[in-house]
Amino acid sequence: MITMTELEWLNQNRHRNYPLADGVSATSADDRTLPTSFLVDLSLDIPPLSVFESGTFYISELTPLKEGFIVNICHKGDKNSSALTIFRSVPIRYDFAAPDTDIESHRIVLPVTEEALQEYPELEQANCRAIIGSCDGISNIIGATFSPEATRLHSLVIHKGYAGLSRVIVVDSDGVEHTVTGDLIMTTGRGIQLTATGNGVEISESPISLEEQEADSEYHTLDDVLSAIFEKLGIPITSINGLAPDTDGNFYITGLDCTDINAVGNGLTISNPCAKPCCPPDTSTDVATALKALEDAKNRLINYHEALLNNLQTMQSRLASLIAAKG
Repeated sequence: MITMTELEWLNQNRHRNYPLADGVSATSADDRTLPTSFLVDLSLDIPPLSVFESGTFYISELTPLKEGFIVNICHKGDKNSSALTIFRSVPIRYDFAAPDTDIESHRIVLPVTEEALQEYPELEQANCRAIIGSCDGISNIIGATFSPEATRLHSLVIHKGYAGLSRVIVVDSDGVEHTVTGDLIMTTGRGIQLTATGNGVEISESPISLEEQEADSEYHTLDDVLSAIFEKLGIPITSINGLAPDTDGNFYITGLDCTDINAVGNGLTISNPCAKPCCPPDTSTDVATALKALEDAKNRLINYHEALLNNLQTMQSRLASLIAAKG
């Protein structure tokens, strides 16, 4: 969100041409005017090449895109020279630089163009940054072209000279960025060697002796290593029912008759396929009915045998009585 101070600055400078030169018209070839609220600040760093000692840096065109536009900054030397596009902005959307956003959300970068680098390789060190105040009304001027006299940049925004190193951003092992400014002091850590080479520093690997490695290590014995492994992975299986693994540390579990062993997830399933029913449910029902019928028939035969035995005993008693009566 723009602060009150920033908003007041924008209000006070909304009618100034800056970063365009004072007195320029900011009017395109077809009489369309670049809004003064569009560009509120610009910084252009250019190497001190002789070709740029004279001439004009100016906004040459707002190139239309499907959902936005691109700002082009050209340089034109004397009257007989042709203009060269030095900087071309990244694509800018029409809703860029919304009113209720902080100043960082208004910044854009204008990289050096390929055609400029091909003609002047030294421009690799050039850079251009700008702050957009508002994109309101900018769609009405997209596609417009401007002359050097109409959109000449203010001399205060053009800095000629080789850019120096102003800060270094270091990303540590945790991914946290640290910005270093002022005097940068580089020191070596373990295994790193720094060598001054002219205007630069060469960073190379420095071998660490075995004694140094052992001194740095937290594992000094086999027990230290095993303890670390057990802490991370748990205590391994050393025997099953008193049996040790093979030389590779493997146990083999084999299923014999009527035993199936299958791996599932992190374990095993042991099942007995012989315990499964051999017949479908209908067949089992028929067999049960037949067995009940046999049981019933057996009971009838037992009852019949007992009845015959009782009759035979009765007949024997009567026979014995008749024999006794005749005697």
